[in-house]
Amino acid sequence: MARTFTSGSGLVCSVGDLSTLTLANTTWVVVVRFTATTDGSPLWVSGDTIPGFLLSENALLLVTTSGGLSVPSFNVSAGDGWILYAATKASGSAIPRYHKYVYSTGVWSHSDGDSTVLDGAAAGGSAVVNLGLDMSGDLAAAAIIRRVLSDSEIENLAHSLTAWVAAAPASMWVLDQSTTGQTVADWTGRGSNQTTLTGSSVAASSAPIGYGAQVIDTIPKRTIPANVTPGVLSAPWTLPAPAISAGRTVAPSVVSAPWLLPAPEVFTIGDLPTLVEPNPVVATATVPAPTVQAFKNVNLTPAPVMAAATVPTPLVSVPVNPGDDLTGPGQLSFNGYRIGGGTYIGLDTLDGADIALPGVDNGNVPNPNAHGSLPGRKLSQARIITFTGKLKAPRDMVQEVAEGLRDATPILEGDEEWPLAIQVLGTIYVGDGAVLRRHVDINKTYRLGFAPVILQWELSDPRLYSRQLVSAVIADGTVQSLANAGNAPTRPLIRIPGPSDRPLLTADRLDNLGQIAETRVLEFDLQVEAGETLIIDVKRGTAAIGDDSKMKFLTGASLSVPDFTLSRGFTDVSYQTVPGGAPPATVLWRHAHI
Repeated sequence: MARTFTSGSGLVCSVGDLSTLTLANTTWVVVVRFTATTDGSPLWVSGDTIPGFLLSENALLLVTTSGGLSVPSFNVSAGDGWILYAATKASGSAIPRYHKYVYSTGVWSHSDGDSTVLDGAAAGGSAVVNLGLDMSGDLAAAAIIRRVLSDSEIENLAHSLTAWVAAAPASMWVLDQSTTGQTVADWTGRGSNQTTLTGSSVAASSAPIGYGAQVIDTIPKRTIPANVTPGVLSAPWTLPAPAISAGRTVAPSVVSAPWLLPAPEVFTIGDLPTLVEPNPVVATATVPAPTVQAFKNVNLTPAPVMAAATVPTPLVSVPVNPGDDLTGPGQLSFNGYRIGGGTYIGLDTLDGADIALPGVDNGNVPNPNAHGSLPGRKLSQARIITFTGKLKAPRDMVQEVAEGLRDATPILEGDEEWPLAIQVLGTIYVGDGAVLRRHVDINKTYRLGFAPVILQWELSDPRLYSRQLVSAVIADGTVQSLANAGNAPTRPLIRIPGPSDRPLLTADRLDNLGQIAETRVLEFDLQVEAGETLIIDVKRGTAAIGDDSKMKFLTGASLSVPDFTLSRGFTDVSYQTVPGGAPPATVLWRHAHI
């Protein structure tokens, strides 16, 4: 689906995370169909300056009010039909590069603009995002990405929103709602959601792009160092007024106060380095009233109270996101061991991954009173992924390569599973699995450096997850609409910082009409103290503060923790405490596919 706009109509979203946006190092993307090339804009950010796409005289330009115009060698027209249109711009005074894909012909056009454009000033906190502003035509999707995508990366965006999500957009909107009464949400969870709507209707023309995205809630086994910048330490001090009748100069001794710096919280999101900056640490010091003896009236000015604080340099290891080491299609990485194209163990076929459906347990039972069956729930079995390929190595390296494969694919101890990342075309999928089969055909060509290889993994969780970790911050007493772009429920990680009393989370699953289809509740009858964080891991079915399980504090109104999932599509999640005013909760999730 898509949304039809006409002159005078438009959809406005809050600025969300885009308040610092300029044209510097950005990529702007839309999937659009113009019915007339009158002035208008499919994607426009109104702020201190106005960066965005402007349709003027058959050219779709990337401009700011203070930045100038730069025209590509090609125009757009109503005769193009559905197109993907993108523009990129480097930092400073730079020439934008434009990209157009016509879906009806399958033809790409790439062109530099004819002049440089400036970055413009930041959008500002009062800015808004306009979609379809005064535009004549249909808009299916739009995104702003805070880096310059290459031509090949742009071309990956044409046929599935999976690649859009993998590009880690700063904000992204998909206008596939079945009615205009459904709110358009920012797919990234960064808050640039619909606030007002003027005009528009559901388009009669279906969008040509596939909807969906895919990775896993996993604990990688490898780490890399990260730079840590602690926040500013601020401490309020209270010095009581001494009781004095007369006397002498009084100088209380220097007061030393201990400080506690909590361990920084670190997540890996996408390909960019993770910057770690702990929240400011607040310390309260109480200074006892000094004892004073005096023999005459004097003015008393206590000396300043000094506090010595020692902050150790935090030591941080950042988990390497599964799939970080993949460099092209047809590659797999099992706990950091890479095989496939470009390695000594090449890929022939891969079964059970990507769009393949695992086995399904069918809950139907025979109908004793009529033809057919009584419908029951359908549950996916574990996913089996089979890699078939060939070992090709120099003769003097055959043994080294084969032994490396053996050491990297052991039978794991207990119920442990390791992250398995798979790149199919331009998309990386991730799951947790264990090796079930490892076969190397030792025949007369083995010593020459050639041997067929078969590897097989079982993923107890059959979901294939998006590589991107998505997050949303939900303030106490508010509701956020969270988007799971996959086709299967995903299991989030929820962080509730203290002080928080009787935290309550409610998830309303929305149907295709935007109505509440199901409500799920998690409520804990406990108090999370200041400096503590209650971590709810829905995948593992746990709720704990540090190593101390808090599962016994679930109230009778609650579901079991593993049932608090984010369904496919949109889920409205609210957070509430008693009496309110607690720090916001953070929800982290990955898009899930079966």
